[in-house]
Amino acid sequence: MDLVYIYESPFVRTPDGTIYSVGGNFSAKMFRRYLKVFDHVDVITRVRDDNGTYPANNKVECGNIKVHALPFYTGAVQFTLKYLAIRQQLKKHIRKDCAYIIRTPSVVGTIMSELLNRNKIPYGVEVVGDPYDAFSPESIQHPLRPVFRWKLKTDLQKIVRKAEAALFVTRDYLQERYPAAAGKYQTHASNVTLIDEAFVRQPKHYNGDIKEFNLISVGALAQMYKSPDIVLEAIKKLHGDGIDCHLTWLGDGKYMDDMIGLANELGIGENVSFEGRVNSGRNVRAYLDKADIFILASKTEGLPRAMIEAMARALPCVGSEVGGIPELLDEQVIVPAGDPYALAGLLKKMITNSAFLNEQSARNLEVAQSYNHHVLSRRREEFYRQVKSSVQIEN
Repeated sequence: MDLVYIYESPFVRTPDGTIYSVGGNFSAKMFRRYLKVFDHVDVITRVRDDNGTYPANNKVECGNIKVHALPFYTGAVQFTLKYLAIRQQLKKHIRKDCAYIIRTPSVVGTIMSELLNRNKIPYGVEVVGDPYDAFSPESIQHPLRPVFRWKLKTDLQKIVRKAEAALFVTRDYLQERYPAAAGKYQTHASNVTLIDEAFVRQPKHYNGDIKEFNLISVGALAQMYKSPDIVLEAIKKLHGDGIDCHLTWLGDGKYMDDMIGLANELGIGENVSFEGRVNSGRNVRAYLDKADIFILASKTEGLPRAMIEAMARALPCVGSEVGGIPELLDEQVIVPAGDPYALAGLLKKMITNSAFLNEQSARNLEVAQSYNHHVLSRRREEFYRQVKSSVQIEN
């Protein structure tokens, strides 16, 4: 049986027609896990043309994995203008003889779920984020923000309620807001799959001899969801308190230049490095291994891959009290979102307490083991089988 996978984030297509996952997280390597249950995977998503150069490992199509490009758009206005064209494209992929998985939140997924429901075709849903948090007043400044927030939350609740099977990336958080219908199959498995090489063998050892603490944060700067401005203000506060530290930020986007400018305005430009886009895997791990503390001060999250990867490298972590972050961290290292003073205060406490850092390093490495790919693969594959069996029963 074939699988049709509906995905929101865009891929890029180079002039030779090759399609790539920009960061590499959704390359063919990721989609191969569906082939353990399905014969072919047809990925439906936006694709934009790009003249850039991307690593060969970021290729999406190969063998039994094919991408079907939707008209590319950015923002609500372009989506509205191309809505009918997108809907027509999705209609072409309505079939009775294949399985469907919708990755949400997704406006494209909302359209597809409506088409599937209308044709009485079952589908599964992967819930990886919360649009209600993403469109909070602290995250988005837009006159229609309250409307978007209500609409996207309501749409996602409906998608999940009508799904035959649901997989959540959180253990409890997303399930509470977007519950599956009674009697329907649901499970949880992070969208993070950590291979054995992602884990270090031993916790870090801190003994108080670090002269300059290396802090690291990872997140795209296409939006301000990761609160880079809050992190920069916290770094300034630490330097004002006499704490010698350096921040490395991995991830690019339209706000990167603004954040470089903000760092200079705050007088900490020499203490911050914006490295831009770094391909996932060993390249990110190389940066993590040079760091002393990982920071994720997000305004909204599902279950953050970057944090789990940092924990697998035995890094002490600091996170904001949003989404699935409290499911990962010790409550002692969680701060309110949007509060640079709380963040700076916690970082100062950690930097000046080697015993606490050692404790957090060991704890995080142990917790990360539950995200080993061997454990998560079993849950995912059972979800895939449930989606497949719903089609067989229906037809």
